[in-house]
Amino acid sequence: MIEKETFGRRQQAIEQFRRSAGSPELFGKSQQLADYWFNLKKSGLLPEKKTINPRDLQSLLPQIVMLERDEAGLFKVRLSGTGITELWGIEPTGKEFLAHAALQNRDKVQSLLQSALQQPCGLIMRYDDLYTDGRLIQTEFALFPIRMSANQTQILFGVISAADHEEQSWPQPLLATAFYRIKNFQFVSVGGGTPTPADDC
Repeated sequence: MIEKETFGRRQQAIEQFRRSAGSPELFGKSQQLADYWFNLKKSGLLPEKKTINPRDLQSLLPQIVMLERDEAGLFKVRLSGTGITELWGIEPTGKEFLAHAALQNRDKVQSLLQSALQQPCGLIMRYDDLYTDGRLIQTEFALFPIRMSANQTQILFGVISAADHEEQSWPQPLLATAFYRIKNFQFVSVGGGTPTPADDC
């Protein structure tokens, strides 16, 4: 049974997200993922991985990503869709998520991911990735925390997608530098509030 207070906080979080989701307007896949996550069955504030049904995510599967924090505090790509491989030109599964991140933004993104697990809350970020032909591709991720099981470590589950007009540019060169330029980000309350970003974020 969900405690009445927990249920109330979750409903407030859903309403708050829906009010704010249009500013700045989210990419379509980010909005779909957020709506799906908020409708998952929860244990407390978070769903368990077993509640995710791939059949309900057919249109999102190519862009799906799952990040797990290892003992060293690094985020590893536990699972990634074929669309992400096509987008980056590399297979990221099993590798460090921030391996190609711009040095000037790596610590910032790492800190935000860490905050999304600790609070916990959702994190949506829009940024430009730099490719080997010099092009900048506008990209967005939407990540939300889930549990592997009731008592296990949380992971971040979500989507990574390019702007719709960018997705028609394939085939393309390889990803050179991820998070080359961060445009904006927002934490999304899932019922427990959101972190206060550090001044340098």
